[in-house]
Amino acid sequence: SADTNVLTPLFHKGGLVAWAFSDVHVFDVGGLTPGGWIPGAFDRYGEGIHFPIIKIVSEGEWNDTFTKIFLANVRLPQSLNDLRSCVAANNTARERLTELVDRYGVETFREYSAVNIQLSERLARERIAALPDGTYESTDWVEYDGHGEDGLYRITVRVTVRGDELLIDLSDSPPQVDGFVNSTRAALLGWIFGVLARTLFPDLPLNAGLTEPIRFIVPPLGTMLNPTPDAATSGGHMESGSKVLRAFHQALQRAIQLSESPRMQSRAAGLGGNVAPHNVVAGIRRDGSREMWVSLDSLGTGLGAQINIDGRDAGCYEDMTAQSLLDTELEESYSALHFYRRLMPNSGGHGFRRGGLCIDTAWCLYGMDQARVTTLSNQTRVPSTAPGGGYPGGATGNFVFRDQDPMAWVASEKRCLTPSDLTAEAEVLPSHGTYIPIASGDTFRAFCAGGSGLGDPLFRETWRVAKDVA
Repeated sequence: SADTNVLTPLFHKGGLVAWAFSDVHVFDVGGLTPGGWIPGAFDRYGEGIHFPIIKIVSEGEWNDTFTKIFLANVRLPQSLNDLRSCVAANNTARERLTELVDRYGVETFREYSAVNIQLSERLARERIAALPDGTYESTDWVEYDGHGEDGLYRITVRVTVRGDELLIDLSDSPPQVDGFVNSTRAALLGWIFGVLARTLFPDLPLNAGLTEPIRFIVPPLGTMLNPTPDAATSGGHMESGSKVLRAFHQALQRAIQLSESPRMQSRAAGLGGNVAPHNVVAGIRRDGSREMWVSLDSLGTGLGAQINIDGRDAGCYEDMTAQSLLDTELEESYSALHFYRRLMPNSGGHGFRRGGLCIDTAWCLYGMDQARVTTLSNQTRVPSTAPGGGYPGGATGNFVFRDQDPMAWVASEKRCLTPSDLTAEAEVLPSHGTYIPIASGDTFRAFCAGGSGLGDPLFRETWRVAKDVA
């Protein structure tokens, strides 16, 4: 995908001490459609420019050849600023590390780095050992309609607990497809360790020690979870990758719920939404300039219920660290006018503890007469599962209302649109659509998935139920 990695070697007195790493989703890398996710691609060659490992900065100077090739293949020149930001971040890491090593010395730095990794591994093994030995299995489904036909592909994850180690079996993978839902190994590992970090290791430093007790069985080459190098993968982390996340979460939860450890039992949780519409809008402003943006207002998925608390509303992706919702004022940067951004009622699953509510948004073009939208969402047909008798969270959706001019309505009624005011017939958009036309008189509505509940709702305290329905 357009998630680009920048690495910088960090030296001290001529010796390599560490590496600085930064990652960014570059706004545009070329390809069939803008935004970096290409639901209409058939292979990697439709997904934009690909670079092997290449030196982009040498002795403080940017590689001019790289810069020219990059800018010749993207729609927006400012996309290069994303990479510049990564270089700046790595430079800051170098400055901070230099201060640290100057103060304590290289050997002390290396010694304590090793100790930190060893402590993380030891504590990770203790947490895993608190789970009952056995094999736990769960299944989820990849939804893909990017080429006009609805497809469902089963993903099964098996988790075996053996003492203080986990064996994660991903071998039951469907064949790779001619679409962007195939997942790279890096994406799979990222999601799996995201689940482990927030479920078993929420208070441990994130370092290589956490990976030592984990083993994998990978599927054969040419499958959706281990595709060939020419396969389309730009949405794999959000498609098959997120389904591995969900299946792994559910399999791990079965082990957690059978544990005799109070610490482990307290980590019982439903399944968060983990998917949201990433809709890319592209068009020409009335002043003639080109504009593109990603409508991430609906990123606020509902999180899964936990044993001691309801799921968080608008919690973003629970397995990606340091996330937050965008400020709605960012609409001022783009040719869009938002009518509302609200919590969607009843989008969280019922249960002894309820799932979190998701975000629901509606907007129209403003300062732009025509545009095209590329839609990217999943969990539109297969809802999340819920443990212990809980109910699943709501699904995602993208809609266009074409026969009701929103600005004319606002001028007539002298108030902002609400969901109940959208009385025109809704056009249900595909979950993976390419260059869908919209006009200034249309209203675009999108909502993400809610979190699942946990436990039988009949056991929910009456005072909580009264608050729910008030």
